[in-house]
Amino acid sequence: ARSRHLSLRDLLARLSAPAGSEGQGTSRTGFLSAQTLGIEARQQTLQATLDWSFRLLILGEQQLFWRLGVFAGGSTLGAVEAVCGPSLGEDMLELLGGLIDKSLVLVSESAGEARYTMLTTIRDYALRHLLASQEADEVRNRHAAYYLASILRMNPAGTLTSQANSLERLEEDYDNVRAALRWTLES
Repeated sequence: ARSRHLSLRDLLARLSAPAGSEGQGTSRTGFLSAQTLGIEARQQTLQATLDWSFRLLILGEQQLFWRLGVFAGGSTLGAVEAVCGPSLGEDMLELLGGLIDKSLVLVSESAGEARYTMLTTIRDYALRHLLASQEADEVRNRHAAYYLASILRMNPAGTLTSQANSLERLEEDYDNVRAALRWTLES
């Protein structure tokens, strides 16, 4: 909203300044909003855009979206099905496709396998919805159980190839393992 009027250095200085600093004159949230005539409310802040996008999702997509917020660093289809899918049934793939089509979930390939991720800002938004839902503990428990089982399946005494594959998988899921451990310790 302000990039047309200020340099990147000036933007960073204003965003880094403590709230209420001299010369700032407005909150960071207000500073980032666009108060231009002709711009719809949903386009004035990132929060408003995400709220608007979320409201456009059908109920099943909303549920899958907030459940996907539990994954730190993305996940495989197997992980999505195990952690997010139990109550969504066979529609889970259709719902996931809908989130991909709406650019809320990104797909990449790693070691010949699809990996589903969200941009950090979108994931944080999804996680806030998950934590506000009544199923947050259940989803986080399934997430922790999935990654515990994944680690237990690794075979440290296997061949060098299987060890390398296990380490590669562990590296890809490092953030998920950390999140699962953090949840386990907290709960």
